[in-house]
Amino acid sequence: LQLVYPRGYLAGPVPQPAAGREREIVSVLTSPVESKEISLRMELQETTAEGKPALRLRGSIPGSDIAQQPDGAGFTIAVDISCHQISAEGRDLGGLDFPLAATLDAAQSQRLRQAGTTWGRIVHPSSEATELRIAAYDRNSGRAGSIFVPLPRHTDTGMPTVTFRADTNLALVRFQVAPKKGE
Repeated sequence: LQLVYPRGYLAGPVPQPAAGREREIVSVLTSPVESKEISLRMELQETTAEGKPALRLRGSIPGSDIAQQPDGAGFTIAVDISCHQISAEGRDLGGLDFPLAATLDAAQSQRLRQAGTTWGRIVHPSSEATELRIAAYDRNSGRAGSIFVPLPRHTDTGMPTVTFRADTNLALVRFQVAPKKGE
């Protein structure tokens, strides 16, 4: 059994929405544990694109996890998605970044709260990639979430083959530390 956990917890003021965006995304992508401030659900499916092996990604975020900023008569949303391929050694092999941004009227805002939002992308996996790390950063709230997806390998081609679904949920693990005598 190997435990992977944050080494501490700091309670402080809520981060300013735009402050530390890049730092927060890097932090959740390089952390040994997934971030749960924003729930992510991912579906990956092997496909081909432009004549090369590819993965079709379809992600969703619940509406309750997306901050809506009042803007005149409507609301704005601004979520940055980052999807990076990671090698077995933990090296970042690159990825793609894209925004989910929109201005919504009252009816669209209500639909988003109820249904959430979905997005899709095609990724061409590197032959070295063993894992995909997907992060979402909400610029309106400063919250971030991540999900890590292992990529199984074909033995004959070395390319990943996967049809995979995952979502993040908070898991509580209870344990007790009993120090040795004198410690």
